Amino acid sequence: MDTEQLWILRVIGEAEPKHYVEWACEQLCAGVDSPSLRILAGLNPKTDTKEMETFFLRTCSELKLDQLIEEASPMVMAQSIWNAFESGALTAKEAISRLAKVLIVGDFSELNVFSSMHDELSEAERNGYYYPPEYLEDLDSAFRLEWTLFLRAQKLKLPTDFLGFHQCASCGHFDEALILDSAIELLGMEFCRGVYKYCMACGSGVLNKMIIPKVRDAYFTKLEKEQLRDEQFARDI
Repeated sequence: MDTEQLWILRVIGEAEPKHYVEWACEQLCAGVDSPSLRILAGLNPKTDTKEMETFFLRTCSELKLDQLIEEASPMVMAQSIWNAFESGALTAKEAISRLAKVLIVGDFSELNVFSSMHDELSEAERNGYYYPPEYLEDLDSAFRLEWTLFLRAQKLKLPTDFLGFHQCASCGHFDEALILDSAIELLGMEFCRGVYKYCMACGSGVLNKMIIPKVRDAYFTKLEKEQLRDEQFARDI
């Protein structure tokens, strides 16, 4: 239990007494020392969480570990979770679960595909309702792919609710799907939302969801080219 891991657990509300004790013992073994740290390391793992937190905060003050008691930005926490995965301190499943909680706020909520991954992994049977199950067969690779896409997404000007877009399998057009008036009249709006959607460019009904990684990769590549073109144009005028 390194300092970064404990920090993340506290922020997302998953820190347990045993985590504090484990962290304190590892700090002492590493040569770090303070009066409150010694007390924390000697507490029973079944000690009340509030008492643990009291000695933990005193320890942070003595060791000047300000980052552990200050609110961090979601991106800083996300990077810490990634670092923990890379170092082997977290499994891909654990990292996905924590990122799903960290990225539910602000500008990151629209980019939180990790929440969909977590929901799919939580299902007794993976049916692809939340996330394509075939990508989860190699979870480490899936997590690395999604982290790369997450970093790319932050650099782009993405439409609101872009994850609700589709890519037409026939013409490659990216956009919100069209629901035909005739289908609405016949079957009703709510039924049509989930079933009868069509490409706004060519009318094809064969659409690929944006939650599929390869679809987002293609969409981001398109936007990156457009962004680069616009930047070049701005420099030329």
